[in-house]
Amino acid sequence: MLSHPALRRLTLGSLAALAVSLGGCAFTPGEVSRVADDEKIELGAEEGRGAWLFWPTSIRILPLTRLARGDATNASPAATIEVRVEALDTTGEPTRAVGTFIIAVECPNAEPSTQRFKIELASLKAHSERFDQVTDTYRFDVTPQWTTPPERGTKVNLKVILYGADGATPTATAAVTW
Repeated sequence: MLSHPALRRLTLGSLAALAVSLGGCAFTPGEVSRVADDEKIELGAEEGRGAWLFWPTSIRILPLTRLARGDATNASPAATIEVRVEALDTTGEPTRAVGTFIIAVECPNAEPSTQRFKIELASLKAHSERFDQVTDTYRFDVTPQWTTPPERGTKVNLKVILYGADGATPTATAAVTW
């Protein structure tokens, strides 16, 4: 077990590079602005983006992201996606974020094929509920409400946008197997 934090981050970074699948779920031009309009998120001024020291300039979805299925004895048998997101500052170190995260879950074989989840991170309470100090990541549990769920083994695309309080809009994409 690696105990030094820098080695632990290096290992997590190496795993992320190897394990996160990016195929088929990249952002299209204008998509970030359209989602902000749909979700009524006010963007900060462009000239302030990335100007705050140790402020998130990028995000990534870690391989710790997983699908958690309910069971027949559970009162809520729906499958939940535990999305793990790491915010990184200009030095590449994990940091916290203030703003709004939008998580889009997309699967062309499911109905509806796209669902979005809005998570506000503007208070200490919100951070204490979502931020894991051990992994320096945010954990967002999202439960898609599909009328026609994807078949087992299907790739489900995840798109995450952080609408930061400074106006930055870093994005990340990955896929999980349903």
